[in-house]
Amino acid sequence: MSRYSIEAVFKAVDQMSRPLKKMTTQNRRFTRAISRDFAKAQRSVDNFGRNLNRNIGRAASRIAAAGFLVIGAGVAFATREFINFDQVIVGATSRFKDLELGTEKTAIAMSELKRTARETAKVTQFTAVEAAAGLNFFAKAGFTSAEAMAALKAQVDLATVAELDLATTSDITSDLLGALGLNAADSATKIDNLAKLSNSLGVAANMANVTLTDIFETLKIAGPIATAAGEDMDTLIAITASLGSAGIKGSMGATAIKNAYLNLATNAPAVQKALERIGLAQSDFVDQETGTLDMVKAMKLLGDATKGMGKVEQLAVFEQIFGKRAVAGAVNISKSLSEIELITQALAADKNIADIADQIRTGLGMQVKILKSGLLELGFQFVEAFEKDGRGALSNLIMAVQNFDMKPVIAGVKTAIKFIGTLFKIIKPFLPLILSIVAAWKLYKITMIAAAAIQALMNIAMTANPIGLIITAVGALIGLTIILMKHWEAIWGFFKKVGAALGFGGEGTVAGDGGTGLGIGGALETRGGAEAPISPSERGAFIREERISRGEVTIRDEAGRAEITKSPSGPGFTLALERTGTF
Repeated sequence: MSRYSIEAVFKAVDQMSRPLKKMTTQNRRFTRAISRDFAKAQRSVDNFGRNLNRNIGRAASRIAAAGFLVIGAGVAFATREFINFDQVIVGATSRFKDLELGTEKTAIAMSELKRTARETAKVTQFTAVEAAAGLNFFAKAGFTSAEAMAALKAQVDLATVAELDLATTSDITSDLLGALGLNAADSATKIDNLAKLSNSLGVAANMANVTLTDIFETLKIAGPIATAAGEDMDTLIAITASLGSAGIKGSMGATAIKNAYLNLATNAPAVQKALERIGLAQSDFVDQETGTLDMVKAMKLLGDATKGMGKVEQLAVFEQIFGKRAVAGAVNISKSLSEIELITQALAADKNIADIADQIRTGLGMQVKILKSGLLELGFQFVEAFEKDGRGALSNLIMAVQNFDMKPVIAGVKTAIKFIGTLFKIIKPFLPLILSIVAAWKLYKITMIAAAAIQALMNIAMTANPIGLIITAVGALIGLTIILMKHWEAIWGFFKKVGAALGFGGEGTVAGDGGTGLGIGGALETRGGAEAPISPSERGAFIREERISRGEVTIRDEAGRAEITKSPSGPGFTLALERTGTF
């Protein structure tokens, strides 16, 4: 019976371990990568934080520095303006007719003037200095300090509408107040007249194509004539503004208006004849009760009376009435009656320039100026806190300067000048020598520096011993020799002058028997006694031996134009040294 062996073989395929191991490896790599990235990110964050803190610190320092600079500049500007403001106010105070210098009333008034000017500047585009300048013009015009302060507000509004500075505006209105007969003795009436005048000027200038300066130039001449004829202020201003819109302004407008009123008022024979020609008389446009002349009424009557005439005939009538110099203005007045009436109605309706000025101040440009003026007032407050101490320190400084004795300083300066003069006289004879020694010493120093450098190269060459270094050192030595020979005159002159200064000196010659020789003393001598000059560079080649048995001697004259080259061993050539001085 056969036996059989049955063997069961089981095989399991592990398909999980390798992937798991691979996953574990990749996970480890990923973890390390993440850690590195996080570490790198952390370092970046740390660096960013440090840089941020550093930059913030730098920025804060710069901002603080810039802030201090801005504050310093602002304080400096405010101080300068405060000084100007104080000076203008002091000048104005001295001009007001109601104030006496040195009294308590004047001190109080000055304080009020300052407060008024600064309060005006605080809420308007004008600075305190400009407001003070306006007060100063009223002082010049004969206003009291109280009148000037009361008038300032109206001038601010007028200057805003007219686009002028306060000083010019105040000058115009104060002058026109007298030109138009409105400068009343009573302060209240005077201020009321000034306010009405300012309002009428501002409204008229705002409605017509004319500036406040143009109106002023016309009214300062025509105003006294028109008002003397009894013309109303508003009517006159309206006529002036209307003529200005037609291009007849300034002195031209003044001539036209002045002559128109004069011709109608005087009623000359030619004027009477012209008026009779159109059926009119002077009494038709003169108020019989007041005896005043109404130009607008006159122009209406003239226009109606000449309406049926031809243009040439109408112009002839106007020329006969108003004259050649005023006819252009008269014609324009007659043609601009509607505009004149419109302006007159606006003035009669009490149109307020304060409202116009307030509207203008809402503009961005004006707001910026108002802000600047307000900031300047803050600066004034800061400076004012130190004003008392500053005035005291300034007074002490002025007193010290005034009492300072300059005599000791002047005496000391004179003594110093005398000493310098004496010293110069002593060294003056030696000045050329000193200058030449200094120049030669500079050249000597340069040569010695070059020699030291070459010696260093030679030392290196002798130590290292490469052929290339030896050649370099030899080349440098040759270069030094060339430099020494080129500047030998200056170097030798330096040593000669030093020797002369120390008391050494002398000359020598080298004599030749039938030939030529070189001498230290600077002469080239032959045995026969003839001498020729030699250059200092050749003095280095002098020979102390009486005879030379070998070699070659070359002798050149100083200009290098002739030379003798001879072998010393040749027949008939003997080089002898002859002492003629101290070597």
